[in-house]
Amino acid sequence: MILKPLRGMASIYMLLITLLTNAFMGVIFKLVNTYLLYVILIVMISMVNIYYLYYFIMSLTLSYKLKDNKLIISYFWNLRKMSLDLSKIKGYMKASGNIHGIKLSGVGNDKFSFGRNIIDKIGTTYMFVTSNNNILYLKTEEICYAISPEDDSEVKRILIECKIPDTIEEYVEKSKVELHKDKKFLIPFSIISILIVLMILIPFILYLKGYLPETMPLNFDESFRSLQQGTGKQFAFKQMAYGVLNMIILFCMYYAAYFCAKYDRKTAYRYLYISLAVALVFFFLQLKILFTFGF
Repeated sequence: MILKPLRGMASIYMLLITLLTNAFMGVIFKLVNTYLLYVILIVMISMVNIYYLYYFIMSLTLSYKLKDNKLIISYFWNLRKMSLDLSKIKGYMKASGNIHGIKLSGVGNDKFSFGRNIIDKIGTTYMFVTSNNNILYLKTEEICYAISPEDDSEVKRILIECKIPDTIEEYVEKSKVELHKDKKFLIPFSIISILIVLMILIPFILYLKGYLPETMPLNFDESFRSLQQGTGKQFAFKQMAYGVLNMIILFCMYYAAYFCAKYDRKTAYRYLYISLAVALVFFFLQLKILFTFGF
């Protein structure tokens, strides 16, 4: 049995946000005259477009299906599926009106939501909600799922047959999180740390050893032409400052990940990937400058 999701303004909202973001970035591109900011903006706009395109297609292709007492949530033309055994649900709750919670990942507002949210008194919830007019929360041992079908009577009938209560126990926050023992967290953290150390040490060692030319470019335009020249010492310390900047970003992302891990460990990893992307941009830019002007 196929359950059609309620259609709201999710697709239009995401399309407008994407268009406005691209328009804003287009204006910024006109004002930017440094190569570093140009590269960072290119990376940012690419990530934003891919991110919103993913959830835009997801909203258009989302469907729910009941089969053998299982709820199958599928999207991307059934290429991605999630199966939920209704008999293993610990409790459920029906709601309508504004969605109250904190977004961990995905997109949404108080009218719709895709991704993972911290919902008040429910906890971490995997949201597949196209409209807030009819939301059905399904709580399992690990996480809660939220859907918004046009007609949820069949789902509720199966839940009643399985003697599942129509209430959800209030979520209790985890008191202790040990991310430093998690390999999925430790590996990207170590890679970023190594990149930052290299970013700081490479120009410093090259300067001390006298391998840098007397003059080095400090700033570039968007075509990678030198705008400002300085001494090798100035170049080395500027590159080291970029390394320190990445260190600060890493610390910020670490604490953001630590906060999210209390609710959803999978989302926590994504903060490190943001730091990794930034570190890679700065590191490869440093190498490009050194190989072009330094040797």
